[in-house]
Amino acid sequence: MRADDMTIGKKLIYASMVSIALFSLLALTGWFGYSSVMESSTAVKAYDRQSMCLQMLFRGVNETLLTQGTPKSIEITRQALGCFDEAHSLALATEHDEKIRTAILERAGLRWEAIRKELGPYMRENGVNHDEIKTMIAYGALITSGEALMKEVISMRAEAAARMDETISQTRHYVILIFILILVSMVSLHMDLFRSIAMPLKRLRSLMIDISGDSDARHKGLYAGLRSERLTA
Repeated sequence: MRADDMTIGKKLIYASMVSIALFSLLALTGWFGYSSVMESSTAVKAYDRQSMCLQMLFRGVNETLLTQGTPKSIEITRQALGCFDEAHSLALATEHDEKIRTAILERAGLRWEAIRKELGPYMRENGVNHDEIKTMIAYGALITSGEALMKEVISMRAEAAARMDETISQTRHYVILIFILILVSMVSLHMDLFRSIAMPLKRLRSLMIDISGDSDARHKGLYAGLRSERLTA
């Protein structure tokens, strides 16, 4: 059925359905964009926490090495271990993309497990002695591994922030596009209603003026019939 053959009521129903669909699409786009941004933001916070936990860890390790292990330095190390584990789990839970999760495990998870295995002596009193060459060599390797892990965490944090910015940009573009479509549909509806209602009324008014101005009463009926054809033109 052509648009010209539709009644005004059907046109209004059709326009209402299109408007509802576009507004629903706008709401869904905004919601999904907001959800994605919040997830990326949570991931960024998780990576920031990992960085903080690593700093805490090596503070405890350094104090343990210098003091050969005190309850305070050991407690700092234990808290840092739990802190990093929690932040690492949060980063994995936040990222739903399997490729990103795999990258997190490969770039951070494996390095973290390797570091954990070397922390045994730093978790007990008199577990390390900075006068021993072997201990210092192991300590140097531990610090090197920690620096490499820190670089990976900072890099993943930057990538998560870039994904968040990209999501914000894409959501903004989609919202603008849908808003333009809504405006176009509204303008199209008003123009169609103008053609369907206002213009026929204008032709009817012109016809009535022509009929009332005809002085020959005998031709009024025929003249009105001919003029009325304008209403369907």
